[in-house]
This record gives sequence, C-alpha cells and structure tokens, in this order.
Amino acid sequence: MKNDLLIAGIILVFGAAYLAGAFAINEPNTSYSAVGPRFFPILIGVGMLISGAWLGAQTWRKQRAGGTFADLEEMDWRTWGAAALTLLIYIYALVPLGYLIATTAFLFVEARIFGSHAWLRDAIVSVAIALLVYGFFNGLLKIGLPTGLLG
Repeated sequence: MKNDLLIAGIILVFGAAYLAGAFAINEPNTSYSAVGPRFFPILIGVGMLISGAWLGAQTWRKQRAGGTFADLEEMDWRTWGAAALTLLIYIYALVPLGYLIATTAFLFVEARIFGSHAWLRDAIVSVAIALLVYGFFNGLLKIGLPTGLLG
C-alpha cells in the first residue's frame, strides 16, 4: 500500500504541474467564446488532483484500518494489455476511419475486453456516446472531428 501512496503523490505532483501548464496557455483577449483553450486542460488538471487526493486518502484510510497487500486484488495484465493495444489501434485508426466509426468500435471492443456480454447494449451505448461527443464538438464547440470514411 505504500506504493499506492507513492503513486498518489506522483499523480498529485504531475497534476499540479499539468494544471500550472494549463494556466500558462495564452487566451486571446478578443475571444467571445464561453469555453476558451484553457478550459479542458484545467478540467483535466483538476481531475488529476482530485484523483491523486482520493487515492491517497483511500490508501491512508486502509493503512490505518490495518489493511495489507494480501487485501489487494491481483492485477489482470492480459486485460490491461488488451485495453492498451486497443487504445493504440484506435489512435491510428481515428483519422482514416473517422471519429464516429473508430470511436464506436473502440468503445464496443473495450466493453467486451472488460467483460461485458451484453453486445446489443454495448453497441447502442457505443453509438450513443460517439454521437453525443461528436455533436458536442462539432455543434457546440465548432471543433471538427475527423470524418474519415463517412466524409
């Protein structure tokens, strides 16, 4: 569990550095948009700080309750490796296939890797999430995502 405290500390330091870098992003004074170029990096930095603090607090609480390494669940490296490989394939497939196709396939495959057996639900949720994010970026933020095969 001391490793968990170390990882929590690393996440906190990295999150603070990331957040400092996010605040250093220049925002044009002439921008009239509600969401500037700093918004999402700041959101990610805050999320990292919250995650690091949460992990540290949970680990501290377990140590005080007398928890040991035997209480921890063994990591499934095969699942982790398959998920990481799927992410790499997604990164390379994003532009040629397009956001909607690549993201829908990525989300569906990740759900299967993590043990879901409800293929119809996984397909519906994957399509819905991809469409919602695509609509948010293209419609609201006016940020074009790769169209790929759907051109």
